[in-house]
Amino acid sequence: GKWLKGKLATSSAKWKVVVMHHPPYSSGYHGSTSRMQWPYHDWGADLVLAGHDHSYERIHRTSGDCTRFPYIVNGLGGADIRSFD
Repeated sequence: GKWLKGKLATSSAKWKVVVMHHPPYSSGYHGSTSRMQWPYHDWGADLVLAGHDHSYERIHRTSGDCTRFPYIVNGLGGADIRSFD
């Protein structure tokens, strides 16, 4: 977390997208990964993109002063598509 927070703070990129395998929030088969539920928006991110669950889902959560911070789960890249729990 310290590494990511530092990289987001010093990045000059127009869009700061955090990409990871296990989703912080998901309604899919595997579900949310609580240990990855960090304050991404507060750290400077614009979006979190994850996979792992074999589904597609867009989630908007409140984060700091942002009322609709986006999390996208897109795990449709090769295995069977699963339904939501």
